[in-house]
Amino acid sequence: MIAECKECHKNFELSQKDLDFFERIAPIFNGKKYPLLLKMCPDCRQQRRLSFRNERTFYKRKCDLTNKDIISFYPANSPYKVYESKAWWSDDWDPMQYGQDYDLSKPFFAQFDELLKAVPHFAMMVSDKSENSDFCPYSIAFKNSYMCVSGGYSESCHYCFWTNFSRDCVDCYGCSRCELCYECVECDNLYGSIFCKDSGNSSDLYFCNDCRGCQNCIGCFGLRNKQYHIFNQPVSKSEYEDFLKNLQSGRGELQKMELKTKDFFAPFPHVASQMVNCENCSGDYLRNSKNSDHCYHADGIEDCAYCWNIPAGAKDCQDINYSKGELLYNCMSAVDAFNCFNVIHSWNIHDVYYSFETFYSDHCFGCVGLKHKKFCILNKQYSEEEYNKLVPKIIEQMRKSQHTADGVSAEEWGDFFPSQISPFAYNETIAQDYFPLDKNATLAKGLHWVEPDLKEYQPSKIAIPDQIQTVPDSITQEILACEDCGKNYKIIPQELKFYRKLQLPIPRKCSDCRHKTREGQLNPRRLLERNCHQCKTKIQTTYADERPVYCNSCYLKLIY
Repeated sequence: MIAECKECHKNFELSQKDLDFFERIAPIFNGKKYPLLLKMCPDCRQQRRLSFRNERTFYKRKCDLTNKDIISFYPANSPYKVYESKAWWSDDWDPMQYGQDYDLSKPFFAQFDELLKAVPHFAMMVSDKSENSDFCPYSIAFKNSYMCVSGGYSESCHYCFWTNFSRDCVDCYGCSRCELCYECVECDNLYGSIFCKDSGNSSDLYFCNDCRGCQNCIGCFGLRNKQYHIFNQPVSKSEYEDFLKNLQSGRGELQKMELKTKDFFAPFPHVASQMVNCENCSGDYLRNSKNSDHCYHADGIEDCAYCWNIPAGAKDCQDINYSKGELLYNCMSAVDAFNCFNVIHSWNIHDVYYSFETFYSDHCFGCVGLKHKKFCILNKQYSEEEYNKLVPKIIEQMRKSQHTADGVSAEEWGDFFPSQISPFAYNETIAQDYFPLDKNATLAKGLHWVEPDLKEYQPSKIAIPDQIQTVPDSITQEILACEDCGKNYKIIPQELKFYRKLQLPIPRKCSDCRHKTREGQLNPRRLLERNCHQCKTKIQTTYADERPVYCNSCYLKLIY
């Protein structure tokens, strides 16, 4: 079945699998099923969800409850109320006091926007299970960590993204079960390694790509179960140690090595997609998954489609990000959820629809900031009978276009929240990373744009030494300036200790620019049709350039 996207007006395909899913996810009230209306293509649905997630733009402001100085996703002049994490989780306020009657003469999204601006929000989305990790947004059960975004159950990690079950790691992206690692991307079960990608079950790797079961290797590609190799050639232990000693002599040698490995890796064939223990899946960076299509960076998913960054445990879900659960649709950061759709930043929920920051709750519609509640609409309490009578009326209203004082509103039922009511400017969100727009295009869509305050940036007052051995303790008191964007950053004491332990130079870029560099090592999340370079069979891959790409079978025969 071919449909036209109401957003970009391109045609997209609705498969029978999609239609069967929407049949299962459709809510039932009083014996009547209310099918979801799907009117947008996968990319436009993705873009809307991502426009509600700010990960890296922070502001200094006051907590609206305690008046303490805090760091927040929301600037001081934001129209949204903001509480520090501990205050938000406390019993010192009641989100039900903001409850409002539903007006069937007004569009749902307009009423939800009013509630979104009334109910206090997290200054920064941090789990109540974390310890000494107040500046690790969207993380769960982190300990003694700083500025790690997403992931969970990690300790003493800094400036990492999507890091799970790891410890003592800095500047890593998409790594799990890693320890003492630096600048590693999409690695698993790695120890004492730096500047590695797509590698696992190894230790003491330096500038390696797709190496597994290896130890003491430098600048290697595609090795399996090897030891003491440099540029894919076996060397003696003493030759390896001499090479490593020179590599650790300072920043210049690391920069040279980065260029050498880039040239060395270029002619190697690449596998079409990174999948481990997967069956009948399409996408990239999938593990332990089956029967899932167009999914990226996910572990343990089954019967899913169009899902990004999924921890273990998603089943029968579609169009979700940073979420896990069952029968979820169009959700952003819905964790341990069941039978929910159009939900943002909510945990331990079931039968919750169109809600934001709702926790340990069920049977809620259009709610914000609730904890341990059920049968609520726009934060107002109803009996089960009243709830089951009113929700169908709201759905019927959302399925119709309405004439209002501001014009004609489109059908709303099934759509994710419009980006126009996101609490964040478009260029503050990760939508800008994957679906970039310039300022004019952003404003033309009726979205918000924020200009960086360049007046806050200060020039660095010190010259950073190239060798870590000559860096004084006092550097943790200095304000440094990023050599790329000019933004100021600092070196924290734990970070300095890590660099000294691994004999690494102090970074010259801010954490945001370092993150962008790591993110740039990954292909766009879009599948292309190609032929295997070896056997010519048709394959799907994210590689768009002319480098040789092999199907999984041919690649396994090739690796060294």
